[in-house]
Amino acid sequence: VGKFAGPVAEKAAQVAQEAAPVVKSGAQAAAAAAGPERARKGKKPGAGSAQMFIPCGDLPAAPAGEGPQSPPGALCWPASAGAERPVQGGVPWRKSSQQVRSPLLRLHQEIVEFCAFVQPSADEHALREAAVARVRGAVLELFPEASVEVFGSFATGLYLPTSDMDLVVLDSGVQDVKSSLRKLADRLSRKGLARGIQVITKARVPIVKFVETESGMDFDISFDVENGPQASAFIREAMARLPPLRPLTLVLKIFLQQRELNEVYSGGIGSYALITMVLSFLLLHPSRYPSRPRGPASVLEESLGVLLVDFLQLYSQRLNVHEVGVSCEGGSRFFSKRRTGFYSDERPYLLSVKDPRDPSNDVAKNSYNYPKVRDAFEFAFQTLTANHKPGQSMLKGLVRLDPALMMRAPRSKHAGPATLRLHAGPAPPAGRAYSAKEVDEIMGVAQESSEEGEVAQAGEGSGDTSSSDGE
Repeated sequence: VGKFAGPVAEKAAQVAQEAAPVVKSGAQAAAAAAGPERARKGKKPGAGSAQMFIPCGDLPAAPAGEGPQSPPGALCWPASAGAERPVQGGVPWRKSSQQVRSPLLRLHQEIVEFCAFVQPSADEHALREAAVARVRGAVLELFPEASVEVFGSFATGLYLPTSDMDLVVLDSGVQDVKSSLRKLADRLSRKGLARGIQVITKARVPIVKFVETESGMDFDISFDVENGPQASAFIREAMARLPPLRPLTLVLKIFLQQRELNEVYSGGIGSYALITMVLSFLLLHPSRYPSRPRGPASVLEESLGVLLVDFLQLYSQRLNVHEVGVSCEGGSRFFSKRRTGFYSDERPYLLSVKDPRDPSNDVAKNSYNYPKVRDAFEFAFQTLTANHKPGQSMLKGLVRLDPALMMRAPRSKHAGPATLRLHAGPAPPAGRAYSAKEVDEIMGVAQESSEEGEVAQAGEGSGDTSSSDGE
């Protein structure tokens, strides 16, 4: 060993000396490609950073009078935003939450600030209204006696920057829906109003999908399906009675959307099913348990941080989906999948969610990728309950900074702490209004217990019908 160690060491030193200029120049080139700021700090761009979260503080600084310079594919703050790049905690929505030391209180404030950040502006709302007006005009040219109603996230105020627009043609009088969809697709194409047109006739509800040319927004149009506008009216009433429903749903929607787990046709959880899950969870939250048997419900927990963590834990760890489903019916309850006929021998792992307006309908029966949704909720729960440094963003590990978020105009630095409004933008188009009595009948005016032996939940696979943890 001694005989050969000396020559080997000398050779290694010689190779290292010859390679040093090459390594140094390569590092400098990589730093230069990443921008002036990285070059000054002498940092190499992290491998895979384009697929992960790019902190805004790491974006290259822009020369005076120019827009930000960045490598191809990097997410950057637009020069037209007219404000400084966000650097607090590496996310653009944080305003004051970094000053809160308690993790759950900081998460609550960050959820409020995030919802204010994604809240549509008046211009965005007007852009969608104009697109709806153009499409409605084309539909009424073909079916002048019909009416065109908006439903879904735009009607409820729960839409995200990338959300599509859902329209339904009511009282059309058509006998052949599939033929009418093709005729409508042809009219939209001839008028130059649509591109990327797809006529989907084999779905349970046939639709025509397209991108509106002028606005670039995705549209879905169906015929004579009245339950969409009715569901939107019910959701608006539910949000008015349970204010946490909106912010929790917005965070969970974008969480699932960024993981491609939000579309029913691909096995994900649709918006209506997700809202029903959140609504059922809020109505069943242990903070609402009456102080005395059969007494009135207590006040719901006010911390959005606590509620989000509890929701993720319920649907990722505690709910025995093989035997138990969730429902908003009668004050919300868990129910036996076998007794209600929702159990499937082929797919027992599916989540069952009763439609609050039609108890015979399972709105999650086609969400065959629920195991992936459950894994995603588990990841989110573990992320939020891990140790976080003071001032660190907690939502950053859940919400990816994609271009749709990065390109939104930042809030003014003088705007002060964010507050949360119940509805975004002007009042949405009204569908059939649910009276307070009807909502009380569906949601329940007081916390009700399930029939004895019908609730089975204490952990995955547990047959225990007790509910010591309130889950």
